[in-house]
Amino acid sequence: MGWYIAIVTCVLLSALMLRFFHTNHEEYKRKVARQEKAFETHFAEFDDARLETSTSYGYPAFSVIFRTKEDLRCAEERGHIAKFIREIQNIYGRPKSNFSAERAVYGTYQGETEEWMAENKHVLDDIVEQLRRKQ
Repeated sequence: MGWYIAIVTCVLLSALMLRFFHTNHEEYKRKVARQEKAFETHFAEFDDARLETSTSYGYPAFSVIFRTKEDLRCAEERGHIAKFIREIQNIYGRPKSNFSAERAVYGTYQGETEEWMAENKHVLDDIVEQLRRKQ
């Protein structure tokens, strides 16, 4: 009789776990579909704009990457990024959640990092020189 109860308990717990994982996966797929629709809605007019997603500290993170600096500036001025941020907050924010779409969404353009590196090369060189002196 004891084995029977143990087997039934294991089967029930396994079924509950499968249901839990299936429900979470379905919710995840719905959120991804909503974020993709939000992206298409707000950035369709920009050629080659793309959305890259990642995670940071267990929260979703989003990079909206434009082809040019001018496209990024235009999207900001027209309020597209602010509207996208609000939609992402509606999708991922929950009561009593620390998720902040303001921190999770970042607008950038192709070549921004390289441009920054070129503009700040002297600062980076100074840091490298200071580190060498400390050795």
